Amino acid sequence: MDKHDTTDAETTYKAYNLNPSDERPYIIAKKYFKKAYVHLTVNDDKYTPNPKFNNISRILPYNIKINYLCGFYHKDKRTYESHKSKSYTESRSPKGLPRQLLCELLEELLYDKLRIEEDDIIVLDANPSYEPENFLVKMYESIGFRVAGTLCKTKEQYIKDGGEEEDYNDYFYTGETIMWSTVKRVREWCGKYFKN
Repeated sequence: MDKHDTTDAETTYKAYNLNPSDERPYIIAKKYFKKAYVHLTVNDDKYTPNPKFNNISRILPYNIKINYLCGFYHKDKRTYESHKSKSYTESRSPKGLPRQLLCELLEELLYDKLRIEEDDIIVLDANPSYEPENFLVKMYESIGFRVAGTLCKTKEQYIKDGGEEEDYNDYFYTGETIMWSTVKRVREWCGKYFKN
């Protein structure tokens, strides 16, 4: 795909020294252009297995979290337009622009700001999608992300808390999917997908 001209994109970058002993500060990085919006935080953290909140099987440390990656952000209102609204298709950002902004923001943090490294782990929570099924998970997998688990109770915990076993799958598919990748793997995809 050809790159969009993002010369006029708005980029904000704030670093906070929350803990002086940390190797790097807590960073909030955002990029916005034509309703495409990316919001990252750089912070060494982890997902910990907890049957009441997720079904991951091991601790998942990470360095970067994608909080938002969307193509229909209304900056002035700080809201997102529902994919079910009538004006959704007219008000979306151009195809591929949110992912391009992600690639550019990672590049800036890696080379311009010197705040991340290629082996840093990136995580995100992919919203459930039903039409087509698991669309967002499949899209993120194509970028190089892998599924780590789901933000929902384990089946055992669900039943223990009074849920019916036959209802668990419906409950399970309403949870966000925890996904992870590395900066290097995402940047490799960026290099293949976007032509200079």
